[in-house]
Amino acid sequence: MLADQAVFSATRLLTGVVIGRACSQEQLGFYLLGLSVIVLVSGVQRSLISTPYTVFCQRLKSTELARYTGSALLCHLALSAVFTVCLGMASIVLHIAAAPRGLVIVLSALAAVVTLVLLRDFVRYVLFARLRFGAAFVLDTLVSLLQLGVLSALAFRGHLSAGRAVWVIGVSAGAVSLAVLMHGRGRFTFSRTAVAETFRRHWAFGRWLFAGSMFYLLSWQLYPWLLTFFHGAAVTGVFAACTGVLGMLNPLLLGMQNYLSPVTARAALQGPTRLNAVVWKATAVLCVAIGLWCLVVLVLGDIPVVLLYGEKFRGSASALRVLSFNLLAAALGSAPRYGLLAMERPGLNLLASLGGLVATLLLGPFLVKYFGLLGAAYAALFSSVVVMGVRWTAFHIVLRPHATP
Repeated sequence: MLADQAVFSATRLLTGVVIGRACSQEQLGFYLLGLSVIVLVSGVQRSLISTPYTVFCQRLKSTELARYTGSALLCHLALSAVFTVCLGMASIVLHIAAAPRGLVIVLSALAAVVTLVLLRDFVRYVLFARLRFGAAFVLDTLVSLLQLGVLSALAFRGHLSAGRAVWVIGVSAGAVSLAVLMHGRGRFTFSRTAVAETFRRHWAFGRWLFAGSMFYLLSWQLYPWLLTFFHGAAVTGVFAACTGVLGMLNPLLLGMQNYLSPVTARAALQGPTRLNAVVWKATAVLCVAIGLWCLVVLVLGDIPVVLLYGEKFRGSASALRVLSFNLLAAALGSAPRYGLLAMERPGLNLLASLGGLVATLLLGPFLVKYFGLLGAAYAALFSSVVVMGVRWTAFHIVLRPHATP
């Protein structure tokens, strides 16, 4: 799974690098706005479709599993249709409102391909749920080769733009995912009567997960939009380059999260002392790993951004340094999150995510408007510190009564 996540993260990073080098800062900014929408709709799909499927499919065998998988696929397609309509309407409204043409083009492209982008997510998580990690790795590798190959060809010919990049991402994901679905078509069957029941079951399970994910994602994904609104897409492009560099640590963070989920669940069964030890040990590992990266950024400044994205992104050192500490704060808040889940207190994670969103809404617009890119970095850092603080406080409050002899 770690290899698959490395491919997934590397593809996203290299896509941004190709766009940043071949296009203007503004085009990279429009791409980041489109990516923020993809992250949000993927979060909804994961909360309401993929995560419940991962839990419930383990209890089913053969015919029932095939019918359930088909019903989950139909629910996914229905949700994707809603996103298509919403994005299409948003692009029309922005066009009428004379929004930047590049943004309208990106949203229009997203409306056309969002079903294909989300189909890849659905297929990946079905493969994960069935422990077919090798097949998921092949899926993501093929998507990566196709996507980066076409993007590089467009860049070489001078035809690459943010809108075309979105089309390439969608078509690449859809082509490979459809091939995988056709290859495994015997693994799912369709039943109209089971679709409504599947949706009700998923909603009952995933609604709180959905709310928490939306609070958390919005607290981060609002910054590109605030930057574009106050300062234009070019500044958003610099923000994209900074976050792209920090994205190199995603395989480590995702790998640790996948490790923490089962380990904290087992530790909770062994008692609060064991759970506390696991959470603190994971936090120490993340502190050392991300802390070393922060030291590297402090010394090198914007050199990594320039090396990856080009000279036009020079001057981003201050924002990159603050954003690296934001990443550290976010990482240090991940272990208590899984500790709370292991103690069956997901509502406290929701509270932490809500605190981060409130911090973003209160400080974000002001800091972004008056301090630009650096203001966005500081606002993001403050939001992550709030989330981290609430999670650690809640973890120790819940743990303490159980730890009493």
